[in-house]
Amino acid sequence: MRLEEYLKEAEDLSATRWEEVIVLSCNKMLKDLEYDSSELLTMSAIKKLPVPADSDYYKVGEEIVKKLQNVLGNNILIHNGANKASTTSFWYDITGKSKDTPKTDLYTSQTNISLKKTGSSQLMSGVEKETMATLYAALDNKNSNDLFKEIIKDVQSNKFLKNVKTSAGIRDIKKGIAGTPKEREFVTDISDFHKQLTDKINAFADTDKEFRINFVKEAMDGEKKFGKGTAIADSIVVFDTTGNARYHKIDKSYVGSIANSIKIRISFKGSKTKTSALRMDYKTKITENTIYDIIDNEYNKLLNESIITEAKIFQSIKNIVTGIVNGLKKVIKKGFKAVMEFLGLEISNVTSTNYTF
Repeated sequence: MRLEEYLKEAEDLSATRWEEVIVLSCNKMLKDLEYDSSELLTMSAIKKLPVPADSDYYKVGEEIVKKLQNVLGNNILIHNGANKASTTSFWYDITGKSKDTPKTDLYTSQTNISLKKTGSSQLMSGVEKETMATLYAALDNKNSNDLFKEIIKDVQSNKFLKNVKTSAGIRDIKKGIAGTPKEREFVTDISDFHKQLTDKINAFADTDKEFRINFVKEAMDGEKKFGKGTAIADSIVVFDTTGNARYHKIDKSYVGSIANSIKIRISFKGSKTKTSALRMDYKTKITENTIYDIIDNEYNKLLNESIITEAKIFQSIKNIVTGIVNGLKKVIKKGFKAVMEFLGLEISNVTSTNYTF
Protein backbone atom coordinates (compact mmCIF):
# COMPACT_ATOMS: atom_id res chain seq x y z
CA MET A 1 0.00 0.00 0.00
CA ARG A 2 1.32 3.48 -0.90
CA LEU A 3 1.96 6.02 1.87
CA GLU A 4 -0.78 8.36 0.61
CA GLU A 5 -3.40 5.60 0.75
CA TYR A 6 -3.22 4.97 4.48
CA LEU A 7 -2.45 8.46 5.81
CA LYS A 8 -6.11 9.23 6.53
CA GLU A 9 -6.29 6.27 8.94
CA ALA A 10 -3.41 7.76 10.93
CA GLU A 11 -5.55 10.72 12.04
CA ASP A 12 -7.24 8.64 14.76
CA LEU A 13 -4.16 7.68 16.79
CA SER A 14 -4.02 9.25 20.29
CA ALA A 15 -1.15 11.50 21.38
CA THR A 16 0.39 8.82 23.60
CA ARG A 17 0.19 6.18 20.86
CA TRP A 18 1.88 8.56 18.42
CA GLU A 19 4.69 9.10 20.92
CA GLU A 20 5.18 5.34 21.21
CA VAL A 21 5.06 4.80 17.44
CA ILE A 22 7.75 7.43 16.85
CA VAL A 23 9.99 6.08 19.64
CA LEU A 24 9.72 2.50 18.39
CA SER A 25 10.28 3.60 14.78
CA CYS A 26 13.47 5.42 15.78
CA ASN A 27 14.95 2.56 17.76
CA LYS A 28 13.92 -0.08 15.24
CA MET A 29 15.75 1.82 12.49
CA LEU A 30 18.74 2.32 14.78
CA LYS A 31 19.08 -1.28 16.02
CA ASP A 32 17.44 -3.18 13.14
CA LEU A 33 15.08 -5.07 15.47
CA GLU A 34 11.55 -6.32 14.88
CA TYR A 35 8.73 -4.11 16.16
CA ASP A 36 7.36 -6.85 18.41
CA SER A 37 10.73 -7.78 19.95
CA SER A 38 10.96 -7.49 23.73
CA GLU A 39 14.41 -5.91 23.39
CA LEU A 40 12.99 -3.02 21.35
CA LEU A 41 10.13 -2.44 23.80
CA THR A 42 12.46 -2.51 26.81
CA MET A 43 15.01 -0.04 25.43
CA SER A 44 12.14 2.26 24.42
CA ALA A 45 10.53 2.11 27.91
CA ILE A 46 7.27 0.92 26.36
CA LYS A 47 5.30 -1.96 27.89
CA LYS A 48 3.38 -3.12 24.84
CA LEU A 49 2.97 -2.26 21.17
CA PRO A 50 0.68 0.73 20.57
CA VAL A 51 -0.48 -0.83 17.27
CA PRO A 52 0.23 -4.23 15.64
CA ALA A 53 3.80 -4.83 14.43
CA ASP A 54 2.73 -4.84 10.77
CA SER A 55 0.75 -1.57 11.06
CA ASP A 56 1.36 1.16 8.50
CA TYR A 57 1.56 3.68 11.34
CA TYR A 58 5.21 2.70 11.73
CA LYS A 59 5.91 3.76 8.15
CA VAL A 60 4.72 7.25 9.05
CA GLY A 61 6.82 7.06 12.23
CA GLU A 62 9.90 6.16 10.19
CA GLU A 63 9.31 9.14 7.89
CA ILE A 64 9.11 11.43 10.93
CA VAL A 65 12.34 10.00 12.36
CA LYS A 66 14.14 10.60 9.05
CA LYS A 67 13.15 14.28 9.23
CA LEU A 68 14.69 14.47 12.71
CA GLN A 69 17.90 12.60 11.96
CA ASN A 70 20.10 15.65 12.58
CA VAL A 71 18.62 15.97 16.08
CA LEU A 72 18.29 12.32 17.09
CA GLY A 73 21.56 11.12 15.56
CA ASN A 74 22.48 7.60 16.68
CA ASN A 75 20.92 7.96 20.13
CA ILE A 76 18.27 5.67 21.56
CA LEU A 77 14.92 7.43 21.94
CA ILE A 78 13.04 6.81 25.21
CA HIS A 79 9.34 7.31 25.94
CA ASN A 80 8.61 9.26 29.12
CA GLY A 81 5.12 7.80 29.39
CA ALA A 82 2.94 8.48 32.42
CA ASN A 83 5.86 8.78 34.83
CA LYS A 84 5.65 11.59 37.39
CA ALA A 85 8.64 13.81 38.16
CA SER A 86 9.61 15.66 41.34
CA THR A 87 8.77 19.37 41.45
CA THR A 88 10.85 22.22 42.86
CA SER A 89 10.30 23.67 46.32
CA PHE A 90 9.04 26.84 44.60
CA TRP A 91 6.30 24.83 42.85
CA TYR A 92 5.49 22.70 45.89
CA ASP A 93 5.09 25.75 48.17
CA ILE A 94 2.39 27.17 45.88
CA THR A 95 0.63 24.04 44.61
CA GLY A 96 1.30 21.43 47.29
CA LYS A 97 2.33 19.02 44.52
CA SER A 98 5.61 17.17 45.08
CA LYS A 99 5.30 15.29 41.76
CA ASP A 100 3.64 16.10 38.45
CA THR A 101 3.50 15.15 34.77
CA PRO A 102 6.72 16.04 32.87
CA LYS A 103 6.72 18.41 29.91
CA THR A 104 9.00 15.97 28.06
CA ASP A 105 7.28 13.23 26.04
CA LEU A 106 10.37 11.53 24.59
CA TYR A 107 14.08 11.99 25.12
CA THR A 108 17.60 10.93 24.18
CA SER A 109 20.86 11.54 26.00
CA GLN A 110 21.08 14.80 24.02
CA THR A 111 17.58 16.31 23.98
CA ASN A 112 14.20 16.31 25.80
CA ILE A 113 11.32 16.57 23.34
CA SER A 114 7.75 17.79 23.78
CA LEU A 115 5.76 16.31 20.89
CA LYS A 116 2.92 18.28 19.26
CA LYS A 117 0.75 17.24 16.35
CA THR A 118 -0.14 19.95 13.83
CA GLY A 119 -3.40 21.70 14.56
CA SER A 120 -4.56 23.10 17.88
CA SER A 121 -2.58 22.00 20.95
CA GLN A 122 -2.63 23.09 24.57
CA LEU A 123 0.60 24.05 26.29
CA MET A 124 -1.17 23.88 29.63
CA SER A 125 -4.57 23.59 31.27
CA GLY A 126 -3.92 24.50 34.89
CA VAL A 127 -6.37 24.89 37.74
CA GLU A 128 -6.10 27.44 40.58
CA LYS A 129 -2.75 26.57 42.22
CA GLU A 130 -0.96 25.76 38.96
CA THR A 131 -2.25 28.99 37.44
CA MET A 132 -0.80 30.95 40.36
CA ALA A 133 2.53 29.10 40.18
CA THR A 134 2.86 29.76 36.43
CA LEU A 135 2.05 33.46 36.91
CA TYR A 136 4.68 33.83 39.65
CA ALA A 137 7.23 31.84 37.62
CA ALA A 138 6.75 34.22 34.69
CA LEU A 139 7.08 37.27 36.94
CA ASP A 140 10.59 35.98 37.73
CA ASN A 141 11.08 37.74 41.08
CA LYS A 142 10.26 41.19 39.67
CA ASN A 143 8.05 43.53 41.66
CA SER A 144 4.36 43.08 40.86
CA ASN A 145 2.11 46.02 40.05
CA ASP A 146 -1.52 46.59 41.02
CA LEU A 147 -2.88 44.76 37.96
CA PHE A 148 -0.83 41.63 38.72
CA LYS A 149 -1.99 41.70 42.35
CA GLU A 150 -5.58 42.00 41.11
CA ILE A 151 -5.07 38.95 38.86
CA ILE A 152 -3.76 36.87 41.78
CA LYS A 153 -6.69 38.02 43.94
CA ASP A 154 -9.14 36.93 41.23
CA VAL A 155 -7.48 33.50 40.91
CA GLN A 156 -7.81 33.05 44.68
CA SER A 157 -11.46 34.18 44.71
CA ASN A 158 -14.54 31.94 44.91
CA LYS A 159 -15.39 32.73 41.30
CA PHE A 160 -12.30 30.85 40.15
CA LEU A 161 -14.13 27.54 40.41
CA LYS A 162 -12.85 24.59 42.39
CA ASN A 163 -14.82 21.36 41.79
CA VAL A 164 -18.36 22.69 41.35
CA LYS A 165 -21.01 20.23 40.17
CA THR A 166 -23.70 21.11 37.63
CA SER A 167 -26.60 19.01 36.36
CA ALA A 168 -25.46 19.24 32.72
CA GLY A 169 -22.60 20.33 30.47
CA ILE A 170 -21.62 23.99 30.31
CA ARG A 171 -22.45 24.36 26.61
CA ASP A 172 -25.98 23.02 27.05
CA ILE A 173 -26.55 25.24 30.08
CA LYS A 174 -25.28 28.26 28.15
CA LYS A 175 -27.61 27.45 25.25
CA GLY A 176 -30.55 27.20 27.66
CA ILE A 177 -31.39 23.61 26.68
CA ALA A 178 -30.34 22.14 30.04
CA GLY A 179 -29.86 23.11 33.65
CA THR A 180 -32.00 25.09 36.07
CA PRO A 181 -32.55 28.87 35.79
CA LYS A 182 -30.22 29.31 38.76
CA GLU A 183 -27.50 27.25 37.02
CA ARG A 184 -27.87 29.31 33.84
CA GLU A 185 -27.45 32.52 35.81
CA PHE A 186 -24.44 31.04 37.63
CA VAL A 187 -22.74 29.89 34.40
CA THR A 188 -23.32 33.30 32.77
CA ASP A 189 -21.83 35.05 35.80
CA ILE A 190 -18.72 32.80 35.87
CA SER A 191 -18.30 33.08 32.09
CA ASP A 192 -18.23 36.88 32.42
CA PHE A 193 -15.66 36.54 35.23
CA HIS A 194 -13.51 34.25 33.05
CA LYS A 195 -13.57 36.82 30.23
CA GLN A 196 -12.66 39.69 32.55
CA LEU A 197 -9.75 37.71 34.06
CA THR A 198 -8.58 36.66 30.58
CA ASP A 199 -8.55 40.33 29.55
CA LYS A 200 -6.57 41.29 32.67
CA ILE A 201 -3.89 38.62 32.12
CA ASN A 202 -3.49 39.57 28.46
CA ALA A 203 -3.40 43.26 29.33
CA PHE A 204 -0.60 42.62 31.82
CA ALA A 205 1.28 40.45 29.31
CA ASP A 206 0.89 43.15 26.65
CA THR A 207 2.62 45.72 28.86
CA ASP A 208 5.50 43.39 29.75
CA LYS A 209 6.92 41.46 26.79
CA GLU A 210 9.39 39.60 29.01
CA PHE A 211 6.55 38.37 31.22
CA ARG A 212 4.64 37.04 28.19
CA ILE A 213 7.73 35.19 26.94
CA ASN A 214 8.44 33.75 30.41
CA PHE A 215 4.77 32.81 30.79
CA VAL A 216 4.66 30.87 27.52
CA LYS A 217 8.14 29.38 28.03
CA GLU A 218 7.24 27.98 31.47
CA ALA A 219 4.11 26.38 30.02
CA MET A 220 6.29 24.83 27.30
CA ASP A 221 9.33 23.60 29.19
CA GLY A 222 8.43 23.50 32.93
CA GLU A 223 11.85 24.80 33.98
CA LYS A 224 10.66 26.52 37.18
CA LYS A 225 8.31 23.62 37.86
CA PHE A 226 10.87 20.80 37.70
CA GLY A 227 14.24 22.54 38.08
CA LYS A 228 16.34 19.85 36.41
CA GLY A 229 16.28 16.47 34.66
CA THR A 230 14.43 14.93 31.75
CA ALA A 231 11.07 16.33 32.92
CA ILE A 232 12.07 19.73 31.48
CA ALA A 233 11.51 19.92 27.71
CA ASP A 234 14.31 21.67 25.82
CA SER A 235 12.66 21.32 22.41
CA ILE A 236 9.33 20.95 20.64
CA VAL A 237 8.80 18.67 17.66
CA VAL A 238 5.77 19.47 15.53
CA PHE A 239 4.68 16.61 13.25
CA ASP A 240 1.81 15.70 10.97
CA THR A 241 0.33 12.40 9.85
CA THR A 242 1.99 12.58 6.43
CA GLY A 243 5.39 12.03 8.04
CA ASN A 244 6.57 15.65 8.13
CA ALA A 245 8.26 16.98 11.26
CA ARG A 246 9.99 20.14 12.46
CA TYR A 247 12.27 20.58 15.46
CA HIS A 248 12.32 23.80 17.49
CA LYS A 249 14.71 24.48 20.36
CA ILE A 250 12.83 26.04 23.29
CA ASP A 251 14.73 29.23 23.98
CA LYS A 252 13.71 32.86 24.36
CA SER A 253 14.36 33.48 20.67
CA TYR A 254 11.88 30.81 19.53
CA VAL A 255 9.35 31.51 22.27
CA GLY A 256 9.54 35.23 21.51
CA SER A 257 8.73 34.54 17.85
CA ILE A 258 5.48 32.73 18.70
CA ALA A 259 4.46 34.27 22.07
CA ASN A 260 1.98 36.71 20.58
CA SER A 261 0.21 33.93 18.66
CA ILE A 262 -0.41 31.87 21.83
CA LYS A 263 -3.99 32.31 23.00
CA ILE A 264 -4.10 32.78 26.77
CA ARG A 265 -7.55 32.32 28.32
CA ILE A 266 -9.47 31.30 31.43
CA SER A 267 -12.30 28.85 30.87
CA PHE A 268 -14.28 25.98 32.35
CA LYS A 269 -12.63 22.59 32.72
CA GLY A 270 -14.27 19.23 33.41
CA SER A 271 -17.55 17.51 32.56
CA LYS A 272 -19.48 16.48 35.68
CA THR A 273 -17.34 18.57 38.05
CA LYS A 274 -16.31 22.02 36.87
CA THR A 275 -13.20 24.01 37.71
CA SER A 276 -11.76 27.20 36.26
CA ALA A 277 -8.52 26.71 34.34
CA LEU A 278 -5.79 28.73 32.69
CA ARG A 279 -5.33 27.49 29.13
CA MET A 280 -2.71 28.27 26.53
CA ASP A 281 -3.73 27.32 23.02
CA TYR A 282 -0.94 26.75 20.52
CA LYS A 283 -1.81 26.40 16.83
CA THR A 284 1.02 24.24 15.56
CA LYS A 285 2.03 24.08 11.92
CA ILE A 286 5.05 23.01 9.93
CA THR A 287 6.57 26.11 8.33
CA GLU A 288 9.65 26.89 6.30
CA ASN A 289 13.00 26.62 8.11
CA THR A 290 14.12 29.86 9.74
CA ILE A 291 17.72 31.05 9.91
CA TYR A 292 17.85 29.67 13.49
CA ASP A 293 16.62 26.24 12.34
CA ILE A 294 19.36 26.08 9.71
CA ILE A 295 22.05 26.91 12.27
CA ASP A 296 20.55 24.50 14.86
CA ASN A 297 20.44 21.65 12.32
CA GLU A 298 24.12 22.01 11.48
CA TYR A 299 25.05 22.39 15.16
CA ASN A 300 23.17 19.19 16.01
CA LYS A 301 24.90 17.38 13.15
CA LEU A 302 28.27 18.29 14.65
CA LEU A 303 27.19 17.21 18.14
CA ASN A 304 26.34 13.76 16.80
CA GLU A 305 29.72 13.31 15.12
CA SER A 306 32.09 10.97 16.98
CA ILE A 307 35.09 13.02 15.80
CA ILE A 308 34.86 16.72 14.90
CA THR A 309 37.48 17.85 12.41
CA GLU A 310 38.25 21.24 10.84
CA ALA A 311 36.89 19.90 7.54
CA LYS A 312 33.58 19.02 9.17
CA ILE A 313 33.34 22.46 10.83
CA PHE A 314 34.08 24.13 7.47
CA GLN A 315 31.42 21.98 5.77
CA SER A 316 28.87 22.97 8.43
CA ILE A 317 29.62 26.67 7.90
CA LYS A 318 29.29 26.17 4.16
CA ASN A 319 25.94 24.37 4.65
CA ILE A 320 24.68 27.21 6.87
CA VAL A 321 25.57 29.89 4.30
CA THR A 322 24.03 27.85 1.47
CA GLY A 323 20.89 27.20 3.54
CA ILE A 324 20.46 30.88 4.37
CA VAL A 325 20.92 31.96 0.74
CA ASN A 326 18.47 29.31 -0.54
CA GLY A 327 16.02 30.11 2.25
CA LEU A 328 16.04 33.81 1.41
CA LYS A 329 15.45 33.04 -2.27
CA LYS A 330 12.30 31.10 -1.29
CA VAL A 331 10.81 33.57 1.18
CA ILE A 332 11.55 36.75 -0.80
CA LYS A 333 8.94 35.59 -3.30
CA LYS A 334 6.38 35.40 -0.48
CA GLY A 335 6.81 38.98 0.66
CA PHE A 336 8.19 41.08 3.51
CA LYS A 337 6.40 39.21 6.33
CA ALA A 338 7.84 35.86 5.21
CA VAL A 339 11.36 37.36 5.10
CA MET A 340 10.98 38.73 8.65
CA GLU A 341 9.76 35.31 9.89
CA PHE A 342 12.71 33.57 8.20
CA LEU A 343 15.15 35.98 9.89
CA GLY A 344 13.35 35.52 13.23
CA LEU A 345 12.58 39.24 13.45
CA GLU A 346 9.43 40.91 14.73
CA ILE A 347 8.35 44.51 14.15
CA SER A 348 7.07 45.90 17.44
CA ASN A 349 6.59 49.52 16.40
CA VAL A 350 6.22 51.43 13.12
CA THR A 351 6.50 55.23 12.94
CA SER A 352 5.13 57.06 9.94
CA THR A 353 6.53 60.48 9.08
CA ASN A 354 4.66 62.80 6.74
CA TYR A 355 6.67 65.20 4.66
CA THR A 356 5.19 68.39 3.12
CA PHE A 357 6.72 69.93 0.01
